[in-house]
Amino acid sequence: MSFTDSGDNSKITGWCAIQTWSKNATINVNNSTLVGNNTFTYNADGWNNFSTIVINEPADGSVITIRNSRIEANQTTGNKQTFCSFRATDGATVVFDNCTFWKDGVEITDIQEIVDNFSFTSQEAIDNSHLTINGEVVLP
Repeated sequence: MSFTDSGDNSKITGWCAIQTWSKNATINVNNSTLVGNNTFTYNADGWNNFSTIVINEPADGSVITIRNSRIEANQTTGNKQTFCSFRATDGATVVFDNCTFWKDGVEITDIQEIVDNFSFTSQEAIDNSHLTINGEVVLP
């Protein structure tokens, strides 16, 4: 199963703005704002941590490209909200091109601080994923 979707000039707000469970998915977002708001009741075990963009299994062959967009991760209850969560061990490709990243209302410009606000559920997710942020290859 695969799907292709595109979002241009949009504002998508929720606990998660984009989430996929599909192999070979192609998602293109341009000139948009993606807002992840974590307002769920605090859970000390981390069950209510989430991300603005989530890639679940299976993801093999999936490509998410986000251009000229604003990515926000906001939390108000102590639960973590990251920019992107790689949960698929079979890998995916995510490209952020000319994007800005905002954490709890503050723009983050340092590439390492941006990457520190991504989450990976396993070493396999790190090893098999490809990530580029504003021209810098973060994961091979």
